[in-house]
Amino acid sequence: MANENFSGRIPTETLAIKFTGKNYATWEFQFRMFLKGKELWGHIDGSLMAPENTKDLGQWETKDARIISWLLGSIEAHMVNNLRPFNTAKEMWDYLKRIYHQDNTARRFQLELEIGNLSQGDLSIEQYYSGFLNLWGEYSNIIYSKVPKEALASIQAIHEVSKRDQFLMKLRSDFDVARAGLLNRNPVPSLDICLGELLREEQRLATQAVLGASLEKSTVINVAYAAQGRNRVRNSATIVSNMGTLSRSVLHVRKIDEPKLFKLLFQI
Repeated sequence: MANENFSGRIPTETLAIKFTGKNYATWEFQFRMFLKGKELWGHIDGSLMAPENTKDLGQWETKDARIISWLLGSIEAHMVNNLRPFNTAKEMWDYLKRIYHQDNTARRFQLELEIGNLSQGDLSIEQYYSGFLNLWGEYSNIIYSKVPKEALASIQAIHEVSKRDQFLMKLRSDFDVARAGLLNRNPVPSLDICLGELLREEQRLATQAVLGASLEKSTVINVAYAAQGRNRVRNSATIVSNMGTLSRSVLHVRKIDEPKLFKLLFQI
């Protein structure tokens, strides 16, 4: 028997993609590979049907229930109630496939629209690349499935060039200079090399922004100190001026003899 590690739920590092109703192809591939790794895909494709004897049936049902728990844990909560009428993992799987699996032609058209509308926007280079690659990978699989083997290599080479160019043209304006530098090379680098250079450019731009912010803050502080210094000079001049006035007043008082001083005071 296979050495199976049944935890009752799917480790997030193993199945990171949750089925939302719009990403069936990606989720289906992920879940299928997961079950094959557990040597349990037979419960889905029908090669491991429920046995007739009671002892083996109990073990089979335990494994099938665990597959169901994994499946329910990998879909959005609002879909769970739709699967309640079904009793086996295969029945649930077949239902999801029947409802959400699209015909290749319709899906290809949808993917072409999504790729055409995709742009980097506010995404990081890594986030943009990941989303782009997911769409392009599914699109390529549909296209390649209808290409004869003898022509597949040529079609793939053409698609690699198109994939690289579309990825570069959808970058935001921050990367205009880097993109122009890549496209003006002869030959133009592969997408992998372009990605590496764009990641480095992104880091350079981030560092430049931090340094610019620090310089701006330093300038504001220096201006504040300069203004504060001018105020201190102005205040010092005022104090000196007042002290001079006070000194002159004291000297004037000293010139008046005491009788005159008392007379002046009583007049006040």
